[in-house]
Amino acid sequence: MERYDLSHLDVLIVDSNPHMLTILRTALHELGIVKLRDVNDPDKAFQMFKGQQADLIFSNWAPGHDELKFLNQIRDPDKSPNPFVPIIIVTAYCEQANVIAARDLGMTEFLAAPVSVKSIYQHICSVLNDDRLFIKETKFFGPDRRRHEGNPIKGEDRRSQVERPVEDAEDKTEP
Repeated sequence: MERYDLSHLDVLIVDSNPHMLTILRTALHELGIVKLRDVNDPDKAFQMFKGQQADLIFSNWAPGHDELKFLNQIRDPDKSPNPFVPIIIVTAYCEQANVIAARDLGMTEFLAAPVSVKSIYQHICSVLNDDRLFIKETKFFGPDRRRHEGNPIKGEDRRSQVERPVEDAEDKTEP
């Protein structure tokens, strides 16, 4: 596994559970991250992010909670100062339906609780090595949901190659 110097990262942690905030803060400090901000309220977190952007966000996720609204706000290009910021979802709700729901809201990585320093580091490395394009559709803005090379597209690949990290599905026209 590659070793990265993470000391330059500015990380925002959003979790209503004070115990999990402490666990994440401690683990991130162990990894050398010193610029940490944490907040237990998703609305305050978004205001904090608008005032000072982060390089990476760790957010709690539970079906029906305000963190879903937070994820939508971050990924909204009209409201967010940086809708491309990587978001690592941390949750104990690891059922497949919840993973799919979080993915469809634009999360970058999904980290199952309980967490360890090693698992947090592995997910940060995954974010740093991520080269997926961002997709912009009517109802979705976020990292391309197709992750694995082993799952080829069936039929003709009509995706355009773009220089920028955004792919706008609405701008594509068929020949």
